[in-house]
Amino acid sequence: MENINSAEATDQEIKKYLDEAPQGFTVSEEVSKDRTSICNACPEKVTTLGIDRCQVCNCLIKLKTKLTHTKCPIDKW
Repeated sequence: MENINSAEATDQEIKKYLDEAPQGFTVSEEVSKDRTSICNACPEKVTTLGIDRCQVCNCLIKLKTKLTHTKCPIDKW
């Protein structure tokens, strides 16, 4: 049996979810990178077990920054 950690398992689930998302459901790679950079610099970002989350909305940053119909809960993007 393959030994994976929580962060790897979460990454795999996010990738699967995004791969199956309908067209228009996700933003471009450039927008996603810009959003992620903003989140990475934000004091509300926390990392637990290798997984980055927002303390305000409790989202998974890796997922939320890729979705079209989402926004930062404190209006940073």
